[in-house]
Amino acid sequence: MGDEKEGGKWKESAKDPEVWYNKVEDGAAWFMRKWYRQEAEASANRQRAREAEAERGE
Repeated sequence: MGDEKEGGKWKESAKDPEVWYNKVEDGAAWFMRKWYRQEAEASANRQRAREAEAERGE
């Protein structure tokens, strides 16, 4: 959110609560996508580790 000021003055869009809400919502959506992607990768890694352990145990 570093683009709210323009030449030391607030942009009109920065004064609009809906613009701020949308930026926060976009940030939250980005964070959740990142978190879910990392969790999916970690889950896949755990699954592969379990399968490898099962093969060694047989």
